[in-house]
Amino acid sequence: MRGTRWQAVAGLLLAWGLVAVGGKVDLSGPTQMGRCEEAWFTIAFTADVVQTASAIVFTVALPNAGFAYVTGSGLITLGDGTPIAAEPAPVGLDLVWDLDLILGVAYELPPGETVTVVFALRTGCGTISGTLGARVDYEEDGVPRYGTDSQPIEILPGALVLYKEPSVVPAAVGDVVTWTLVVENTGLGPIYNVVVTDVLGSGLAYVSSDPAGDNAGQATTWDKSHAPSLEEIAPGQRVEIELQAELVACTGLENRLDARFGCD
Repeated sequence: MRGTRWQAVAGLLLAWGLVAVGGKVDLSGPTQMGRCEEAWFTIAFTADVVQTASAIVFTVALPNAGFAYVTGSGLITLGDGTPIAAEPAPVGLDLVWDLDLILGVAYELPPGETVTVVFALRTGCGTISGTLGARVDYEEDGVPRYGTDSQPIEILPGALVLYKEPSVVPAAVGDVVTWTLVVENTGLGPIYNVVVTDVLGSGLAYVSSDPAGDNAGQATTWDKSHAPSLEEIAPGQRVEIELQAELVACTGLENRLDARFGCD
């Protein structure tokens, strides 16, 4: 009895050894992004070396609602190298590419060949870190199978620090004083579309600035149209603006500097 039982188990193990291991799913792309940025990702599905894969459906699970698909970025490359632009079907936070629906035929991926989906994601002003997921559902000889992969995406936020140089200017009424307005990114990621506004007190009169901004009375504003470097400030970088004003009174000598930034 013992010998018969062992022979049955050995036969079962041999049968298992002949069963295909299934296809492989690989998700690739950056593991870090800044806010208000776009990045490209790729899902590659490779069929088993001895099995044809059919009924292939790609599903991307976004990390959170702060990530958005970039419209028009989806591109499928079939096993024979044929590229096909294709938009996903959104289902909640999922993006779904059903190859049979997109192609209009029952597509079959030959053994050992690879089909890929490339797409871009955009982050917003308040996006937080999360994990991007990928799943590929398919069939082998009518048997449903699936494979998965995932990767974390760390969000690197930027941060603004504003100051003036010099912080104190000795002057008398009638003098023209000069400040350097400094906008510095002390964060971990880039910041975009910075808008700087300087408001002079009633005892100061605007004279000029370099670069020139939009002046309206006591307020002067600069954006990327005046200083291209305000469009993107990388971590550790600073943008300087020179401002000149005339003292016209002994009071109201405050000078307030504000800035904002964002995706738009």
